[in-house]
Amino acid sequence: MQVYMGGIVPISLASLKTSTCLAIFLAGCDFKCPYCNTPEVLDFKAEYLIDILEAKRRINEAQGSYDTVIFTGGEPTLQRQALLNLSRHCKQIGLKVGIQTNGARPTSILSLLRENILDFIEVDLKSQFENNLFEKTTHSKNFFKQTDGIMNEVKETITLLKKNENNLKIFFKTTIVPGLMDKESDLIEIGKTIENIKCVWILQKFNPEKTLDKKYMELKNEEGHIERLREKLSKRFQNMQIDIG
Repeated sequence: MQVYMGGIVPISLASLKTSTCLAIFLAGCDFKCPYCNTPEVLDFKAEYLIDILEAKRRINEAQGSYDTVIFTGGEPTLQRQALLNLSRHCKQIGLKVGIQTNGARPTSILSLLRENILDFIEVDLKSQFENNLFEKTTHSKNFFKQTDGIMNEVKETITLLKKNENNLKIFFKTTIVPGLMDKESDLIEIGKTIENIKCVWILQKFNPEKTLDKKYMELKNEEGHIERLREKLSKRFQNMQIDIG
């Protein structure tokens, strides 16, 4: 078995409020969000393809004093079998396992849940479920899947997590992108979708330093805007914990 792996780096994970986490970047993504800040791992490049045993060796070497790993990307659920294999390995060597995902592959997430592998999951909710805005934020529509179908898969993932809310920590994340996803009304629609799930909703600050679409590097965050959004949304969804990432 082989896996497209872009690298392993230690990160500070805002959702878990920990600085002892290894991020394992699995390459390839079915979304092409224009503001993506990891454009280098969006494609299945030949240089990223390695044997699964080599991937495990690199994880073992990097493990060190870290007690948690998170599979990210790209979109790690695209490589379902490799993700399962590596996740099992991480559990076997005593690591807590999490995943960052766009939620559009519910069957892959179900496979992880069935084996009780996940300790936490972070689902990137790009926008509310409205065709034009969802496509504008994700650029995910393709010959095989239309926007409606992709949104339905994300909804299926949300339903799946609701059923498993007592078995793992659930985080939803929405990046606040100036002029694209920064309106209170749009965020309220997202909040309505997840307000009945035991979760934390993270409002992620947009990072203009590196983006897939270079035009987004010219955007600037309005001072205090995300803090005001969090305050208003917290009043609207009083039973939900809303943090800033």
